[in-house]
Amino acid sequence: RLNGDFSFQHLLDIENRFLSLNLDQCRTSVYAIKNLIPFVSLPDNFNKLGRLNFKGGFSGFFNNFNAYGELETEIGVANMDMNMDIKGGKELASYKGQLNLSDFDLAYWTGVEDLGKVYFSSTLEDGKGLTANTASAILNASIDTLEYKGYKYKDLAYAGKLDKNTVSGGFLAKDENFDIYFNGRIDFQPQEPIFDFILEVKKFNLYALNISKTPRSISGIFDVNLKNFDLDKVRGEVEIQNVLYKSEGMEPFRLDLASITMDTIEGGGQELHFDSELGSVNYKGTETVSNFPKVLNEYVWNSYP
Repeated sequence: RLNGDFSFQHLLDIENRFLSLNLDQCRTSVYAIKNLIPFVSLPDNFNKLGRLNFKGGFSGFFNNFNAYGELETEIGVANMDMNMDIKGGKELASYKGQLNLSDFDLAYWTGVEDLGKVYFSSTLEDGKGLTANTASAILNASIDTLEYKGYKYKDLAYAGKLDKNTVSGGFLAKDENFDIYFNGRIDFQPQEPIFDFILEVKKFNLYALNISKTPRSISGIFDVNLKNFDLDKVRGEVEIQNVLYKSEGMEPFRLDLASITMDTIEGGGQELHFDSELGSVNYKGTETVSNFPKVLNEYVWNSYP
């Protein structure tokens, strides 16, 4: 169903077909759009949007256009003012604009069951690519609410750059049970992930956030500079300040200052150094960090049968 004014130019010329729309109402579906524009390939999860109701405007070519207005879908509402150029395909696409989501079902959209509804507003600049290997953009986002594991997070904000596998910039959360500040870079490159950031945790209530089944909370400052996500191959340093860990039935644990340095040894094994006001631990050998619990258990069992 379509209500509004529209005009076409070069209707029979696919490459130069120009459309100008001013819509009071446009009811359609992703399936219908794919049939109307068969040469534009949309990601598969766009099918989850279901029936669409759009009110706004569209001006431009089918592969280079401006679109603005409100889009109602079966999984939420989007308000947008976007410019997109996909003449070179998904890999070379460019885009910018504003996108706001209301009551959007992230669990259904992403397939991650722990997620829920989200309300957020964002501005995209210098967007490039629409695939995992090419996508990059400067993003400023303000998240009013985000559901995760049944908890509704409030007052979250991010300002930085998304570049293929890399997330960089600043993230701020001022939720009553989740008050943190992150600044730095995480690179999820498949060869060797890189973690280079400072994380200041003022409040992280694991019980209230439905992460822990017993009352637990932690606060502190963590300066992380590590390479590799595999515990047996990790290299780098972590500096820790003003850590306070609370758990029901235990005395609060405090650690004012500590550093952990890890490295791999040529030929196999690891080197680890831990320094704090509680003491120091130095290890260099063929056993890897992931085997430490097993080795410690065997030592206790053999030494104190």
